[in-house]
Amino acid sequence: MSSPHTDIHPQTEDEKTQDVSDDLKKDLFKKAMEGRWQDVARSYSENEKVRETRITWAGDTLLHLAVSSGKESNVKLLMGCLEKSVLDKRRQEILAIRNDWGDTALHFAAALGMVNVCLAMARLHPEMVVEIHNGWQETPLFKAVRHGQKKAFFALQSVLDEKLYINAAPGVRNQGVRRVRGDTILHEAIFAERFDLAFEIIDRYPDLVYYMNEKGESPLHVLAKKPSAFKSGTRFSLLESVIYDAPWTNGEDDKSKHITDVENKISAPWTDDDDDRPKHTIDAETSDAVHSIRTTDKRDPENGVKERQNGSQNHPRSPKCYSTCFNFFKDVVKFVLITTGTGLWKVQKIKKKQQTNTHAIQIMEELLRPHRLWNYAKDGTTRGTAQGDQKPPTTSPPDVNDGSKQPNSQQIQDEILKKLEKCCCKQVEDDSKQKPVRVTPFLVAAKSGLTEMVEKILNDMPVAVLDMDEDDKNIVLIAAENRQSRVYELMSKREFIKDIVFRAVDNDGNSALHLAAKLVSNRPWPIRGAALQMQWEIKWYKYVLKSMRSKFFMHHNMKGETAQDILTNTHETLVQDAEKWLNNTSQSCSVVAVFIATVAFASATTVPGGVDQNSGFPIFEGKCAFQVFALSSLIALFFSVTCLTMFLSILTSHNEERDFERKLPVKLILGLTTLFLSVVANLVSFCAGHFLVIEQKLKYAAYPIYAAVLGLPVSFFALAQFPLYIDLLKANFAVVPQHAQTLHPS
Repeated sequence: MSSPHTDIHPQTEDEKTQDVSDDLKKDLFKKAMEGRWQDVARSYSENEKVRETRITWAGDTLLHLAVSSGKESNVKLLMGCLEKSVLDKRRQEILAIRNDWGDTALHFAAALGMVNVCLAMARLHPEMVVEIHNGWQETPLFKAVRHGQKKAFFALQSVLDEKLYINAAPGVRNQGVRRVRGDTILHEAIFAERFDLAFEIIDRYPDLVYYMNEKGESPLHVLAKKPSAFKSGTRFSLLESVIYDAPWTNGEDDKSKHITDVENKISAPWTDDDDDRPKHTIDAETSDAVHSIRTTDKRDPENGVKERQNGSQNHPRSPKCYSTCFNFFKDVVKFVLITTGTGLWKVQKIKKKQQTNTHAIQIMEELLRPHRLWNYAKDGTTRGTAQGDQKPPTTSPPDVNDGSKQPNSQQIQDEILKKLEKCCCKQVEDDSKQKPVRVTPFLVAAKSGLTEMVEKILNDMPVAVLDMDEDDKNIVLIAAENRQSRVYELMSKREFIKDIVFRAVDNDGNSALHLAAKLVSNRPWPIRGAALQMQWEIKWYKYVLKSMRSKFFMHHNMKGETAQDILTNTHETLVQDAEKWLNNTSQSCSVVAVFIATVAFASATTVPGGVDQNSGFPIFEGKCAFQVFALSSLIALFFSVTCLTMFLSILTSHNEERDFERKLPVKLILGLTTLFLSVVANLVSFCAGHFLVIEQKLKYAAYPIYAAVLGLPVSFFALAQFPLYIDLLKANFAVVPQHAQTLHPS
């Protein structure tokens, strides 16, 4: 298979040096692999052809191998030979030699984060930093960003500022920041969630905010596709949620800091007191530039997000009494965590997650700064390439709200109505033209469920509410289709021109209710079992239906289908899977319930120790253990029979579509609850009866045994059934289903 470099940068005859024998190449390679770099340096200094000879099958030179070793001392030996015995022009030619993949030794050094090597090579050949591309059109500067080598990026940037960009025009500074498919270094940094580096890139290359790749995606699009970087795009477990909100993970240092100052002590480049070579150092001016990250807002970004979230969730996701109980339970868990230290191993992971969330908010606010919102309407309409750069507009931007004041409803309505009027006037003209792709970051954020970005864009540019994608879907339709309940809630709270936004239909005539009824390919609900998936599908449909007044949504789409028709037709397979899952679960639990009922019945009809022949009363009648035995046997029998009844009713039910909303899940909850209680009661009954037999001899020794008999089986059973039980409770008591996202600690 040919390498990508062979197609883009064919080797010249000068580069294909044949004067060095194969035996010498093998010998040099062997010495390099054995770490005998003093011997390699000797040959490197004495034989000029060795310096440009490709040693490996991939076309690597000795300088490539020295950098690949990861030891700066090895590179220092070879660089010393070049600086002492080679002219500047020839030295630059040697440094610019690329392997078969198009990488120079500087590409390797940038990827490995070898700061001193980057400084030394870049000082000798500054143009190489942004003018020499590998097979993927990556410059050494891009390579450093791609591999997250922040210090190497600063080192290369300092050389550019010192050597090339002193009096350079703004357009020249953006050279070498793209790769194949048009991605810039800002795209790459945001995609890899290296937000501290992205913030520095924005500071040094502000125009990159507007640049788009060949897909028409700006950096804001990339950020909108990273739900794991935002709190609203993350689903925490109960323990993780408690730790996230706990005071020890919200210290003042983390809350008051913006992105950490990147003055990360770039190590001093190598020096050599024995020669007069100039020492490659970072001067004071460069050091100041390295830690020149500016803050965008004096407010706490994380608290600001929390305030917006709190203000945007007036509509409760569950009844008030449930929320009160849940908050009380969270307080209890917090107390247990603080007093026992349980779960503290997760604190560092959650704190890291908090920092990622905070940094993502800062990057979002920087990308959405008011003077840049003028370009917002162009995002997604113009595609960029690796060769052509998208430029910011030359016209002055209109007045944009900077977030310091909230526009009133009348102003918002007037602005949107003006936009609507323009759209209507140009409708005939636009219909005759090919419709451009207009997937804006606003719609991408809505699809990802990022309420922080959606609300920020709406506050700064309310007209974004009219954005539509290539299928004529606006934010409400996208939220309904992708089950983004928080985004849908956010939009349903906004009063301005709600009829226009919520009455919208796509190019197939589907309303929000039609799309909510349609089953999506990916299962968006974070819940186990097909039956519970079906329950949440119905709940989502009912929630969207009840979110607007009666007969608000269109009854039929262009195919003549109602929302109810779509719900029934698209969920046929899911209903069958749900019925199968429910029957299998019920059958398994029924078998256990029958065994427990049998044992409980036998225990309830048995008298430990027998009865007194004279009085006819049990011998142990007055003992506490006997009372516990009798009562627990009766309770076990009652709950086991109730459990069996619940599961038999599930097995014999018709299992229609509407039954999965409430009827069947409630029966399943009752069945699992009574099954658990019957197991516990049966074990208590056994221990109480056994205690009566050995009370006189092993009274105190029996206590730990009984504790183990009761604790271990009950604990194992609870752990096995607890996740399903929690899912059942959430599915039945949650008013608004929650979209599935997972925690991705960075």
